[in-house]
Amino acid sequence: DDRARADISRWQLWRLGEWGRGAGILIWENVIKKFLSSGDPDPNKIKEGLEFFHIGATVLNGHLENRDYLVGKHTTLADFSVAVPLVYAASARLPLDPYPAIRQWYKRIADLESWKKTLP
Repeated sequence: DDRARADISRWQLWRLGEWGRGAGILIWENVIKKFLSSGDPDPNKIKEGLEFFHIGATVLNGHLENRDYLVGKHTTLADFSVAVPLVYAASARLPLDPYPAIRQWYKRIADLESWKKTLP
C-alpha cells in the first residue's frame, strides 16, 4: 500500500543520509583503505564515524525493539538497504554489542537464502 511504500522509501533515504554516514566512514577507514593500500585508518575519522554510527544505531535499534522487520511483518527493500553495511560489521569494527535489536534483526536477514546468495 502507499503508506508502506512511503515508509520503505523513508528507511532507504535514512540509510543513505544517517546510517550510511557513520557505517560508511568506518567501512572506508577499516576496510577499503586497506584494500586499496591507501594507508592506515585515520583516528580522527574513526572517532567521527563512531559518533555518527552510534546516533544511527540508537535510532535503528529503538525502531527494531518491538519488530522483526523495518516495515510490516516481512522483509522489504528497506531491510535489504539498511542491512548492507552490516555485511562488513566485523572487518569494519562496527560496534554492535550495545544494540541487541539490530543484531537479532540482522541475523534474520543474514539467514535468508536470498541474502546468502548475494554476499561478497
